[in-house]
Amino acid sequence: MAKAAFLKALLNDTTVAGAARCVHVHRDTVYAWRKEDPEFAAAFECAQQESIELLESAVFERARKKSDTLAMFLLKKHKPEVYGNHPPTFVSPRLPTFNAATERPKEPQSAEHALVERVLKDVLGAQPVVEAQPIKTLKSGPS
Repeated sequence: MAKAAFLKALLNDTTVAGAARCVHVHRDTVYAWRKEDPEFAAAFECAQQESIELLESAVFERARKKSDTLAMFLLKKHKPEVYGNHPPTFVSPRLPTFNAATERPKEPQSAEHALVERVLKDVLGAQPVVEAQPIKTLKSGPS
């Protein structure tokens, strides 16, 4: 009698402790029943699975009608390749290289160039050297 009442309560409460309280037994008693009675253990699994499915249905309905946050959570769970958290992608600029065996590195020609080289050295642990191009200025008016 208590086992059947517990299984019915478990359908409405997904926790063992909550369902056990409803029928005035300790959860340890429920675990003992599960261990000793294979038929009860099978019924327990079915009731718990059905309870979880009912909860999922309620959550999906709530996500559809009331909660964008919950909807996004569910989308991330069920379609992580589309809605999951993806790490940011860093695209490194393509810098010209030089052959260290045949070319001598040149000194940076601008403050910006020196800053780029320092940052790349810190990040890459190497001193990439590129030749900076002078900035051409446009003259206004007649020459």
